[in-house]
Amino acid sequence: VLQFPGSDFYVELTDSESNRLIGFMLVSLVNRKSDLFLNVVCTRNTVKGAGKVLMTFLKNTTLTDSIKNVHLESVPTAISFYESVGFVLVRARSGEQMRNNLWPMVYSKPSAGAAGAAGASGGTRHKRRKARRTQRKKTRKIR
Repeated sequence: VLQFPGSDFYVELTDSESNRLIGFMLVSLVNRKSDLFLNVVCTRNTVKGAGKVLMTFLKNTTLTDSIKNVHLESVPTAISFYESVGFVLVRARSGEQMRNNLWPMVYSKPSAGAAGAAGASGGTRHKRRKARRTQRKKTRKIR
């Protein structure tokens, strides 16, 4: 974990044998240091699973009692990846996000009783599917 101008910390993933950079992410503390904002996640497309490794590291090492949420703005093509690692779309979008075709997403640290509550709600999977269908329709209209 390294410092990087404009971000609070920088995480890089390197190949242990060749020491080549495989991926990195820039992360900032926000909301009085109670949440994180993921500025950039970048991986080599030739290394399968690098993004998931970075996201797992982020969730396992930074989500503490004081930091409960990770926020990001996704491009449409990456939404399904972020959903696969636990992020959900946020409904509200700013004008700037709309102009830049960015979609706000958030990952929230599961609470102690969330395992039972998640199964009881039953509607989360349906909401994600509906959001993906809506996103696809909007992407088609833009093209």
